[in-house]
Amino acid sequence: MRYSLYGLLSDKLQGMTHDELTNGLPGELGFPIPTGESLSKRERISAALETKSEKEVADFALALAFRTDDVRLDETARSVLERGTPPITEITRRDIAKAFGYDLSGDRPLIEMIERHFAIGSPFDAFLPSSASTLRDKIIRHMVHHETDWTVEFLFEQIGAFQCSRARFAALIGDAVHPLARRGNDQVAMVESLNRILVRDHYHLVPAGAESGYPVYELQAIRRGVDGQAKNLVFASRGPKPEIGFADAINNDIVILSGQDSCLVYDRPLGPGGLFGPS
Repeated sequence: MRYSLYGLLSDKLQGMTHDELTNGLPGELGFPIPTGESLSKRERISAALETKSEKEVADFALALAFRTDDVRLDETARSVLERGTPPITEITRRDIAKAFGYDLSGDRPLIEMIERHFAIGSPFDAFLPSSASTLRDKIIRHMVHHETDWTVEFLFEQIGAFQCSRARFAALIGDAVHPLARRGNDQVAMVESLNRILVRDHYHLVPAGAESGYPVYELQAIRRGVDGQAKNLVFASRGPKPEIGFADAINNDIVILSGQDSCLVYDRPLGPGGLFGPS
């Protein structure tokens, strides 16, 4: 992946002039390119990239992709930055798609919402024969003009939402539950439905702000407690208070010395939803 990011970024910078490398976007984005009269563009770019960490290169690539609207570079940079963090799996993404049924965008214009995050057309579409059908045309036909032709799950397959970065997927879902798309009980019900699915991958949608009194949600990782097996949960005594001792003080393993018959002890493994989810 490092070579892929390096190659994409190098090709992107190669398209700039020497002056643009020196005084243009790289410098504006805090990624100066070394100068030298005898250096070619390729040598200057290689010198800049070789002195940076993979994360620094990915951060710069992400910023450059945003400024130049380069989806491929953006996705490649995010794949590096998201490495080592819990993914949103295809299983979860498909279940989320099914939760939307046939209606991803609610009150929002569907095409406008999708095009904020995915390329569904190209500048060359205008040169295609009138009989040719682009992905954008198909979405309009099967989800706007005929609202129940395509499910959201099938739409996700067409636009690449099952394989894209977590950040891109999260941004799409955030738009789908934005107050411009859903408000009031509809918004609350959809967020609750999605969170029951997302919790399996240790994520949830949480309020990050508000617009006109309605919450605006964003995807966040669920904060985990101390690693290890849950233990020491003793509750609901129906008689004498239980007497507790330590079987292993180092590992914090307890033993109930007396009163065990009059209380409840939780001794099952915790599922992804914790004590409040299915185990």
